[in-house]
Amino acid sequence: MPKPHRRTDAPLSPARAEYLLISRVRELPPDDLGLFDAFHQCFEYIRREGVLNAASKGLFPAQLAALLKYIIVYGAYRKKQPRYDLAPYINAWKELWWAVEREHIYAEDPETAATFLIRFIYATLPFGQHPDAIGAEKTRALALFGTSAAQPSRQRFDLSAAFLAQYHCTPEQLIRLGWEFYQAFRDRVDWTRENLEFRVPIALKPLVPRTLEVLAASRHHFKRAYHRVRAQEVLQTPYEGNPLLWKPIIAAGGRYYAPYPELIAYAVTRGLLFLCGHHWKSPFHEAFGERFEAYVGDLLKGHIHAGAVIGAGEEQALGYTGKNVDWTVLLGKTGLLIECKSSALFARGKTLATPQAVREDLTTNLVREGKGLFQLHEKLRAIRSGALPTTLQKRYATITTWYPVLILYDHIEQANVRPVLRNLLDSALHHAGVADLPYQIWHIQELENLFQLVPEAELIAQIRRKWEHPKMCEWDLNAYLHALSGHDKLRTSLCVPEKDSRAYKIIELSN
Repeated sequence: MPKPHRRTDAPLSPARAEYLLISRVRELPPDDLGLFDAFHQCFEYIRREGVLNAASKGLFPAQLAALLKYIIVYGAYRKKQPRYDLAPYINAWKELWWAVEREHIYAEDPETAATFLIRFIYATLPFGQHPDAIGAEKTRALALFGTSAAQPSRQRFDLSAAFLAQYHCTPEQLIRLGWEFYQAFRDRVDWTRENLEFRVPIALKPLVPRTLEVLAASRHHFKRAYHRVRAQEVLQTPYEGNPLLWKPIIAAGGRYYAPYPELIAYAVTRGLLFLCGHHWKSPFHEAFGERFEAYVGDLLKGHIHAGAVIGAGEEQALGYTGKNVDWTVLLGKTGLLIECKSSALFARGKTLATPQAVREDLTTNLVREGKGLFQLHEKLRAIRSGALPTTLQKRYATITTWYPVLILYDHIEQANVRPVLRNLLDSALHHAGVADLPYQIWHIQELENLFQLVPEAELIAQIRRKWEHPKMCEWDLNAYLHALSGHDKLRTSLCVPEKDSRAYKIIELSN
């Protein structure tokens, strides 16, 4: 494990710190089994001990993945060895992070705090997956991207056909075979193609070469991918893109290496949203939006039996023509208004996270006139003003309390905390003339966890408590469920390398 080290020299500039990091990793080979196995053991330790416990020992998954990225890109030493001490290289990366942290200007206004947190959250979330939560990612991905999820009558874009033409396999085949790879690479860091073919079910064997073309990269191709996402300014380097998220397997010398197997699971589940969005843009996003809306509806109907789940199409058939939300849920005298969105931010807003970039993304995705939060507001106003058709007005007349919820597919944390997204969203709503909308933002995994952990008979009481408690209303739903159940998979994975940093204080205050 890396040991804490004291800085006795003059502080490094970010540019100097990155230069020294690159100089250090040039001492390493970019494609050595012993080196990859050292990383594999570190990630296995994180998996076993948990992200937060491993962080207390100096191991952070996003930091290790960033270091591995630097080694693949800049490693130059050709002599290999069976064992490697990663501590000096981990500490060199920490020096870069600390140098960047010192240079960042943190004004006291809440939007500046928000921009750091958004950068940090999106740069670290994909690397902090809890093993107990990964299985649900596979199930959800198959439901959303699999052949059975298609609705040809509504969708003009055929994802399976487009994917097959592009990658010579269907999304479902990629998910299933990627899952086999994930389990295989958990056992050991390196495999040949022939051994992987022997390992996977016989029906998937012919697809191994095609799947490796999607998930694996030679060093040359990895470097090309990195230079497309490399930060333009040194102050952004700790938050820049990492090709390991979509190319988690390294091809070298006729073998395949996956030091962090969980990234294979990520690439073939949640990462498919970004892969498909990159290739097919608006046609895909429109089709996926319909699939996601239907998925949320099926989830609601599968867990709410004593109440009612009403879709926008059903309300339209009854004569409602106003602004609507995807799903309206009735639970006794309590109602939920649910609007589904793929993501809160685009790639630019996540990585740059300047106030302007974040505002632009939020405006497009969540607070554009007639979209997102406005849909929740307009539907709530229609109900309260009696602007619904008589049949619906009578049906909703018994509801005394309404809770508007925005459900995101893209994983996000701290969305309801005022110093993160809430102040920015409320400011945009207020500017548009919408005040005091009592909404919550949850992501889909949280909604699934809610139904898994809270019996239907207790849903109203727990939702009301989450909503109306002065402190809990700003928690993530997973944080609230962790307080109820104590389940470790619900704990946040956000942590920073240095506790005396301004970044640490911002995260501490937001929790």
